[in-house]
Amino acid sequence: LSQMGKPNKMEPLPLYPSSWGDWAVTVKEEVPGSGILDGMYSIDSPYLEKVNLKYIYRSDKLGEKKKNVTMHFIYRDLNETIENKTVDLEHARIVEQAIESIKIS
Repeated sequence: LSQMGKPNKMEPLPLYPSSWGDWAVTVKEEVPGSGILDGMYSIDSPYLEKVNLKYIYRSDKLGEKKKNVTMHFIYRDLNETIENKTVDLEHARIVEQAIESIKIS
């Protein structure tokens, strides 16, 4: 049982390892990190398992009312070990699509 008294939800462990990549983008201060996350999840990908907001960085060097948002991506192929080349291509495709479709600046 969990600490709340509810049964723990059991999920099978994945058979194949994941791989990851990060992406940092400079956006206006008013752009919410959750909006960027929502945009990432709207991109169709057979390998993208999860996207997390890794950190937000603010500095005068970025410009007035700007921030850097870094996202952490986890990729996995459910049928075999995912190759680095596949991850690199998929990561580049997702970032390119995000730049085109998400109002980030």
